[in-house]
Amino acid sequence: MMVRGAFCRSLWTAAIVCAGAGAASADTSASTQPGNRPGDRLADEQAIVLSRLTRLEDRLYQLSQVLQKTEPEHAARLLDALSTGRNMLLRQRAQRIIDDLRAAKLSDAADSQDQMLADLAKVLKVLLNENADNEAKKEETKELLALREQLNRLLKEQEEELRDSRTAADAERIRAQLQAAAGELREALKKQEALTKESKAGKTAKGELSKKQGEVRKQTEQAAKAASQAGRQGDEEDKANLASKSAEQAAKEMQEAEEKLGGEKSSEAPASQEKAEEALKDALNKIEERKKEVEKSLDLLKQAEQQRDTAKKTDQLARKMDGREQQDGQQKSAKQKDDGKPGGDPKGGKQKNGEQKDGGEQQKGESQKDDQGGEKKEEEGQNSPPKPGGQSVKEAVPHQQKAGEKLDQKKPKDAEKEQEKAVERLKQAKQDLEDALEQLRKEQQEEMLAALEARFAAMLAKQIEIDKQTNTLDSAGKENWSRTQQLELADASKQQKWVGDEADTALKILKEDGTTIVVPQIIEQVRDDALDVARRLGEAETGSDVRQIQENIVATLQELLDAVKEMQKKNENESNGGGQAGESDKTPPLMPGSAELKLLKSLQVRVNKMTSEVEKKRVLPTESPKGLNDMLKGASKRQAAVAKMAKDMVEGEQSRKEAGP
Repeated sequence: MMVRGAFCRSLWTAAIVCAGAGAASADTSASTQPGNRPGDRLADEQAIVLSRLTRLEDRLYQLSQVLQKTEPEHAARLLDALSTGRNMLLRQRAQRIIDDLRAAKLSDAADSQDQMLADLAKVLKVLLNENADNEAKKEETKELLALREQLNRLLKEQEEELRDSRTAADAERIRAQLQAAAGELREALKKQEALTKESKAGKTAKGELSKKQGEVRKQTEQAAKAASQAGRQGDEEDKANLASKSAEQAAKEMQEAEEKLGGEKSSEAPASQEKAEEALKDALNKIEERKKEVEKSLDLLKQAEQQRDTAKKTDQLARKMDGREQQDGQQKSAKQKDDGKPGGDPKGGKQKNGEQKDGGEQQKGESQKDDQGGEKKEEEGQNSPPKPGGQSVKEAVPHQQKAGEKLDQKKPKDAEKEQEKAVERLKQAKQDLEDALEQLRKEQQEEMLAALEARFAAMLAKQIEIDKQTNTLDSAGKENWSRTQQLELADASKQQKWVGDEADTALKILKEDGTTIVVPQIIEQVRDDALDVARRLGEAETGSDVRQIQENIVATLQELLDAVKEMQKKNENESNGGGQAGESDKTPPLMPGSAELKLLKSLQVRVNKMTSEVEKKRVLPTESPKGLNDMLKGASKRQAAVAKMAKDMVEGEQSRKEAGP
């Protein structure tokens, strides 16, 4: 962050140089009589611009060396600006302007200054290529968010397929349990039917019949337990649980028959045995119904097809994330281009015109060369760099493919293991994307804060300088101003407008960012105040009202600068302490509510001071009613603005809470 802040400060040093260059513009209407040489004073001011320009070139070079490894793009931009400035011979031209001014060639100096100012603006444009950087980061964020959305969909699909496999594995287990329970019930029913016939025939001894009935009863009780194990726990309507109850009822009827066969009521035993048979048949029917339900849900071939489809989509995403998709497209495009050439042979054979050798070697006349030739192929360098998480997405594909194979083989339990590994890889990819998005958001905010710090610092330095000029001029008295002092006043007005214009630029940036509530409105006040003061200075007003507004601008800029520095320090501490990135499409606010509240409090203090000043002047007999009325309107307007900011802040904080983390 410190390096990025130094980078931005260099940019704004250039901005001050550009703004200061206009300050040395010669006034060709100035008197050139002996004893009154405006060219000397202007030459001195132009010398200051030359000194700043020299320092700027040195700083651009030094900072480019510092950034060479960590931020090569910024380093290249600095060197580009430095080269642009040197090619324009800015320092040499500034020296010639100084010589012209000292020689009283004011018209020539003015023309040269206008051209130099335009060239300095070009250098500044090279440096302040903020839009390109911002757009690049926005595009990268947009791309990562789109990849995350695709990844989330795939992860959801894979988790659903994992649940299906787990359900299928459970269904296989349940089907096996139902199959075992059905086997027990069939065997028990078969034995019971035979035993009932024996009981009706009356040819077998009672004790032996009772013993056989007991054995069938025990087998039926085992079947009831098996059916219960296949049922859903706590679901009384589950057919396996209903089958278990029917089997238990059959066992009770068998016990009654067993007791009757062992006693004096053997003739009544067949009735109980027949009831047992009916209960067993009912249990068996319910088991078979439940089996059909389970088998209907076991469409493993369909699950296998779905898993293969997910694997295909995952592979496509992996190719997109590691650049293979673009490379494949380029190779396909190149092949189609080659195939479409007159006399071309798709197999790479000899062309009719003899310009291509066997094996598809390079055609004559093309600019492409091999690696030793020093020129890159057309396709090289066009592939996008791999995206975070791409490797993990790629690693998920083989597990998904194996899971599809296991489902084809009707082995859902084995498929489940592969799917768990695929889900793990996809979750890791998602975390990598989240970390990258979080880092990108932090970088964007760090750069914005660093740019604001440099901008506010430049504006503050310029405003303090303007205040000194205004105080000096006001102390001298308007009626005593010399021609030189009139030029200084015009210069102060111009510099004051520069402060207002810079505030307007900062305002646009913050509005586009859209994460702060109070700061943009404060900067809007700074802009309006600066432009108002610039107008008043242009009308030769330097009184207490003007100076009071200037003091407010200085105080506000200082508070904004302090708030930005405090936020930078806080972010740096948080970065050193680490943190857990979470999924969110919302950018955290550039400044927290506490920082904005502190700024709002300072504004209210200044409004209170304005009110006190109005009250003091109200009792003075020298103060005009119009002047008091204007001051009251100004204080009222500021109070209304503070009230609006407070309301907006409350509503904004409420919206953030409702939106959640």
